[in-house]
This record gives sequence, C-alpha cells and structure tokens, in this order.
Amino acid sequence: LRYQHGVCLQEWGKFAEARQTLESVATVYNNKPLTVEAFLRAGQARIQETRKQIDLAYQEVNKAQKPEQRTAALNQLKAAYAALT
Repeated sequence: LRYQHGVCLQEWGKFAEARQTLESVATVYNNKPLTVEAFLRAGQARIQETRKQIDLAYQEVNKAQKPEQRTAALNQLKAAYAALT
C-alpha cells in the first residue's frame, strides 16, 4: 500500500514526498521483489524533482533584472545540476 501511495504522489507531481515514501518502502521491505521497483521509482522521482528545480531556476535567470538576482539564480541552477550527479 505504501508503494502505491508513493507512485500516486509521483504521478501528482509531489516528487519530494514520493521519493521519501518510496525510499521508505525500499528500506522497510528490504529483500522483497518490490524493493527494486521502489528504488527505481524513487530515483525517477528524484530526477523529476531536480528537473522541476532546474526549470524554476531558468525562469528566475530569465526574469532577473539586477546582477545580484541573476547571480543568485545562476547559483540555484548550478546547485540543481549538481544534485543530478
């Protein structure tokens, strides 16, 4: 049931919550067939969460009017890309 809840959260776009829920499934039900699928879905949710952060950072870069705003937005963008690695 917890796995299905995590999948639903992922489909609703609540990637951070989905990742946490799916990771908890993988740790609680270790060595079960569902563990692999839960880890896979958790990884997908992490990537989707980071892509959302990257999109928001690009929007901030594009609408930044002052140099310090642009610098802050670029730092957010760098941090988001670093989270993917």
